[in-house]
Amino acid sequence: MPRPRSPIASPFTRRSRAHAKLRKSTTEVGRVILVRALATNDWERIERAAEQAIEIAKRFGDTDYEALAVAYSGLAMLSTGRLDQGLALLDEAMAAATAGEVRAPEAVGQIYCALLAGCERTVDLQRAEQWSRVAQPFLAAYERIGVTGTCRAVYAGVLTAAGRWSEAERELLVALQTFDAGSRAMRGDALVRLADLRVRQGRLDEAVGLLEGLEGHPDAQRPMAELELARDRPHVAAALLERRIHQLGPANVQAAPLLACLVEARIAAGDPTAARSAAGALAALSAAAGDSVRGLARLASGLSTAAEGGDAVPELEVALHHLQQAEMSWEASRARLAIAEAVRERNPEFAIREARLAMAGFAAIGARPGADRAASLVRRLGAHPPAGARTGSALSRREEEVARMVGLGLSNDTIAARLFLSRRTVESHVSSILRKLGLANRAEIAAYAVRRLVERRDSV
Repeated sequence: MPRPRSPIASPFTRRSRAHAKLRKSTTEVGRVILVRALATNDWERIERAAEQAIEIAKRFGDTDYEALAVAYSGLAMLSTGRLDQGLALLDEAMAAATAGEVRAPEAVGQIYCALLAGCERTVDLQRAEQWSRVAQPFLAAYERIGVTGTCRAVYAGVLTAAGRWSEAERELLVALQTFDAGSRAMRGDALVRLADLRVRQGRLDEAVGLLEGLEGHPDAQRPMAELELARDRPHVAAALLERRIHQLGPANVQAAPLLACLVEARIAAGDPTAARSAAGALAALSAAAGDSVRGLARLASGLSTAAEGGDAVPELEVALHHLQQAEMSWEASRARLAIAEAVRERNPEFAIREARLAMAGFAAIGARPGADRAASLVRRLGAHPPAGARTGSALSRREEEVARMVGLGLSNDTIAARLFLSRRTVESHVSSILRKLGLANRAEIAAYAVRRLVERRDSV
């Protein structure tokens, strides 16, 4: 009996296979082009690569990759100031992903993360919440893949900016659990955002621990700078911020919160001219941005005006309006406290009112340093914080010793030598004193130490 012959592919079948192979290899080229561009963090280059990838995906009918490239094109437009165009493309890609037009779960996850990244940069909580509700089936089905942890971390960044800190913390802890289950190398995205939250809460020692080993992470620069500000090292803070701003480029929306922090660092360093320059860069960035960036720009300009000795209230009032519209509770409370500080001499009653409102705003979201600082201003104006308000706790005996030595004008190195402590321990004590008393810098610690000595003398 003759042996059955192996089937021979027809010319049509061979051509189909060759076309499929060519299609796959060509779309892979498009993916490589976009991935390489994303690695540069150059959003103009990313936009060009995304447009090229969209053309390739359309030519070969790769709907997964087309939607992903559209999402990154939108994020690139948003990042370079074209908010309306960018958000429209992000919405388009997300609609395709949630309608079932995108099949690969990794592509759906990356599109969702791109959408949330856009929301984080513009503090668009409403859009993030709407799409998060739509994306819940995806999150439930693929909660253990690494990209889901990244999505949660970015969403937590939106929640942090919007003052919903308890929800942000829950999202970050779930993200870390997701990473621990299989993508530990990706934990940095969640850790730096949790560190940022801890700094705002005044839990500085925890923030230091979270940032250990992540000094090179791009999103770690702002919390590290804020830690340096808390340690009364504004020049170090400014250098960290300027490095990251240079990497991003001044036209990148991601630079907005960094520029706002740089203004504070330059003011703390006693350089109002440099602060005004940073505020000007932020104002230029805000021209095509939404309420969040406009609010930060006005707040930065108002703080610069106050440092220059001018009337900052008009700018701060506009900042407060924009920040409230953007639902940025922490920044809005900071603007209100800045108004109180600006009017405290000419209108102390109004200053007390604004400081108390700022204190309530800080306390509502768990921003202990801000609440303590507002309470300190209320007391300095001869009033009392609201009954039951959580203000600075008493200093420990060691912290009292450190405060007294700061009052004598001693450096951290000298204090460490006299108390037989490490420099880092002294820095930690200084940070704790600032946090507990709601003070801004070493000069205010010195003033506290002098008042404390007078109180002790009078009580004898």
